[in-house]
Amino acid sequence: MSSSDPIATPTLTKRTFMDLPSGQYLVSNVGHSISEPCFAEYVTLEEHRSEQWERIKMQGVEQRKCMVFHDEKSYRDWVSHNLR
Repeated sequence: MSSSDPIATPTLTKRTFMDLPSGQYLVSNVGHSISEPCFAEYVTLEEHRSEQWERIKMQGVEQRKCMVFHDEKSYRDWVSHNLR
């Protein structure tokens, strides 16, 4: 396992999302390509989670697989490794 590998790949339910630690980088497994996901954001503070969950639903990525990374750099490193 590389340091840029996802730290988790859960199905994105509301409960799973609400349990994620703030500051992790959440990326949908759905999009135009591996480097263009429908949703990619840092998990916000708890007081803003409901708003972020609404954005997740607007993108249609709830109940779909997602990837959780330590940060955006880990995600970008993972993408560059997997595009080779």
